[in-house]
Amino acid sequence: METTPPPDTNASALSGIHPTGVHPSATEEVVLVFTTLPAEVDARAFVQPLLEARLIACGTVLAPASSVYRWDGAVVESAEQQVLLKTTTGTLERLRDAALAHHPYDVPEWLIVPVAGGLPTYLAWVRGETAVP
Repeated sequence: METTPPPDTNASALSGIHPTGVHPSATEEVVLVFTTLPAEVDARAFVQPLLEARLIACGTVLAPASSVYRWDGAVVESAEQQVLLKTTTGTLERLRDAALAHHPYDVPEWLIVPVAGGLPTYLAWVRGETAVP
C-alpha cells in the first residue's frame, strides 16, 4: 500500500512542490518590465545574465528609439533601446536588484506592467522559465 507523507514533513520542500500540489510559480502573475538603455550599450549583454539566472523568460530589444524628456531642467533627446523583460511577480525583487546593479543610467526607466491575459501556453512557459529549479 502506498502512503503519503504527512504534511509536516519536508517531502514537498525537497521536491520543489508546494504542499497543495501546485508549484508556487504556477500561480504567480506574469508581468512585463520596461526599461531603456542607451543606443550604444550592448543590450544582449544586459539581458543575457538575467536570462541565465532565470529572472526573465525572455528579453526583447526593440529597434533604436528616440526619447525626449526633461532632465536637470533642460529638454533632452537621446537615442535609446527599449527593452521588454517578461517575468513573474515572484522574481521582481531579484530581477530589479540584478538589473539595476548593471544599468548604465542613474535613474533608469523601470516600469512594471501586469499582463491582463494571454495565450495560456505562453503564460505557462514564462512561469516555467522563471521558476526556481
